[in-house]
Amino acid sequence: MKPVRLRIENFACFRDPVELNFEGLNLFAITGPTGAGKSSLLDAMIFALYGKVPRIGGRGLGELIALGRDRMGVVFDFMVGHDRYRVARTIRRKSGAAQVQLDELSAGGAMPVSSGVRETEDKIQQLVGLSYEAFTQAVVLPQGEFAHFLKSAPGDQRKILRDLLRLQVYERMRDLAARQRDHIKTIVGQLEERLTKDYAGATLEALELRRRQERELADQIKKLTAELKALEDQLKILRRRRDQTRELEQKRSLLAELIKKEPTIRESETRIDAARRAAPIVPLVEAAERAVERGKKTQENAKGARTERDDQRGAIPKLKSTLERTAREAEKLPELRKQIGALEQVLGQIKTRDSLQKRLVQTRTKIRDLKSEFDAAKKQEKSGTDGLKRQEGLLAKANKDLESIGYDRELDRALDAVRNDATALASLRETVGVKAEEANAASERAKREQENAARTGTDLEKANDRLRASAERLTQAQVEHDAAHQQHAAAILRRQVRTGEPCPVCDQPVTQRPATIPAPHLEAVEAKLEKARSDDTAARKAIEERRDAVAKAETTAKEAERAAGKSAQDLEKERTKLESTERQLETKVGTLVAHERGPAIETRILSCVARVT
Repeated sequence: MKPVRLRIENFACFRDPVELNFEGLNLFAITGPTGAGKSSLLDAMIFALYGKVPRIGGRGLGELIALGRDRMGVVFDFMVGHDRYRVARTIRRKSGAAQVQLDELSAGGAMPVSSGVRETEDKIQQLVGLSYEAFTQAVVLPQGEFAHFLKSAPGDQRKILRDLLRLQVYERMRDLAARQRDHIKTIVGQLEERLTKDYAGATLEALELRRRQERELADQIKKLTAELKALEDQLKILRRRRDQTRELEQKRSLLAELIKKEPTIRESETRIDAARRAAPIVPLVEAAERAVERGKKTQENAKGARTERDDQRGAIPKLKSTLERTAREAEKLPELRKQIGALEQVLGQIKTRDSLQKRLVQTRTKIRDLKSEFDAAKKQEKSGTDGLKRQEGLLAKANKDLESIGYDRELDRALDAVRNDATALASLRETVGVKAEEANAASERAKREQENAARTGTDLEKANDRLRASAERLTQAQVEHDAAHQQHAAAILRRQVRTGEPCPVCDQPVTQRPATIPAPHLEAVEAKLEKARSDDTAARKAIEERRDAVAKAETTAKEAERAAGKSAQDLEKERTKLESTERQLETKVGTLVAHERGPAIETRILSCVARVT
């Protein structure tokens, strides 16, 4: 803090306004006779800053108001660093209430900083860096203490100086430093002894070896982890392919069963086709069979009727002879009565004859009906035979039509023999296309992974350069920090003081924490060091991340390269199988389907199959 301008009014002996300008003064003295008001000028500065005066304190400030005046005021301009401030404080005699205002002065004018008493005192203490007690002990020497010093003996003067300057603080600091030195020396001795006994082999070379081993193990773990992940991915792929293989085997087994059943199926198809062709004739054949059966039954009935008719015709002559014999006997009168009963019997036989004649008529009628039915059945049989002949003619015509349109049974059999092979070849060609796409994708992926590995290597080199630069900045910041610590030891010591904790100098409990000493250079150096450390940590972290990225990229590139090689091998196997199957089909039916359109043999075969069937 540096005084710039002081303006007082009605303060102590200064009844009239007085203004002092300290600008341009580095070292000066205030002189004058006793009672001229020299001390009052210092009291006015202290009053303006803290609202207190050493010889009175914070109470009874009304005594400082000039006689016959009701109020007093002080306006004090001062500088802190390059900033200029103005504090104005007034007080009235009757109320004793004080008013204070703190402004920051600049080229643009005064800018208010604070106006309340407590707020302004806290802000001034923050700007000056000293409390009222520290200011009156370190900056302004109270007048009474100096008079007491002049009148004291040399020993007492040393004691007073020690109390005024608080030299005992440094003595306690020296004692505390000595105790800490002894304590640290003891700890160092113990540590050295422990290092000598327990860590005899813990040399820098051994430590470097362990670190190198640790890095190697870490790299191995990363590689093994990457390999494990790759193996797990391959296992998933193999399991998926195994499931696909099982499904394919099931389909192949089903296909084999269908191939085995193919003759039966074809025979059934032939039967179904024959039945389909014979379907219109079946009703006619069945009707003819029914007519034949009815004809047979009619013939049997007619035969029975003829037999019965012949029997009856044979019975008629016998009846006639019986009648003649009876007539002859009737001529015999004596025996007439005896023959009455016989005549009655003959009469019953005559009646029986009439009945037989009726039955004969009925039989003849039935024979005529059966003959009519037999004639109708004959007609139906003839019609069925004619229909069968017509169907056979249609079948012969259909065969002729097939021959006329170029139907070739041998070609049909040959195509039927290779139909499944052609379908399998088409599926195999699709598989080869898929394998080719997979191989191209794997090759592209391997290329991208190699480029990524190269980029990560370049990033690692850049990260190493940044790490070296950050290490240099950290070393420079550490040097500047150590120099600033030596330069601002007092300010650092004040920061370490905490209320209620032992003082690092006197080891007594601290009741009031002393004000900190502004040290902008130290704060800037500490901030610079902290940033350098943060940058160094970030650079080291970036190095580790880049190393991990490089290892991962290299592993991924190798895996992609292996996958691309395997895909190429699988593609080559499938292509070899495809070419072999093509040659076999070309050998079997190549000439037969040469006239068909299509880029591949299986396309021509399937096209020909569709056309023929």
